[in-house]
Amino acid sequence: MGSPDETSAAKRDEIRSSLDSLIEISEKWVKRLQKREAQVRLASAFLTFLLVFFIIAAITVGFILETYSFVFFEEHGRIIFALLLIDLIVAIVAGSASYIFWGRKWRSSLQELSNLISEIKREDQAGGYSFNALALAEKVISLLPEVVRRRNQDSFLFGVVAFVLSVIVVRSPEIALIIGVVVWLYFRYEMNKDYDKEISRFEEQKRLFEQRKKEFLETL
Repeated sequence: MGSPDETSAAKRDEIRSSLDSLIEISEKWVKRLQKREAQVRLASAFLTFLLVFFIIAAITVGFILETYSFVFFEEHGRIIFALLLIDLIVAIVAGSASYIFWGRKWRSSLQELSNLISEIKREDQAGGYSFNALALAEKVISLLPEVVRRRNQDSFLFGVVAFVLSVIVVRSPEIALIIGVVVWLYFRYEMNKDYDKEISRFEEQKRLFEQRKKEFLETL
């Protein structure tokens, strides 16, 4: 049997190995989630732009037809053009606002996760994992599964965007619905294909990390 110092060093190495695996898995998920977050922001901004544009256009057309008549469109082309331009500007502003503010709380969680991983790696470069690194790892362990699960609903947003675009292009609600469902299922599959495997691996490494951390603390 080795000395207490040797035992402690061995346990520290085991913890470091488990922590390295946890960080490796977490970094892969962060990169994947950052890519998905960018896609979601673009999709939400585009969908907001389309919805605002068509809603305002529909209200404007309805008001003109109710107040005047269809002849108004033929006799006041410049006014119609100005109204459409205003509609376009409002829709662009709404889409831009959606891009900036959509999912700010979730982006904050993702940034927190990324910062935690970076801080743990800095601890390593500074000369080994400290008790602070262990505390940071605990936060990563609790935060990552929650952040990953919250991304599963994004596939529905992509399906809605595909449906709206398809209605505009093919002008057939039935075909647009099929396209929307196919897009939704694809992104759902793309997000979940490695979810069970990766999260199971993460949970196993989490269990080993907790066990080895406990054994290490008992040697101190």
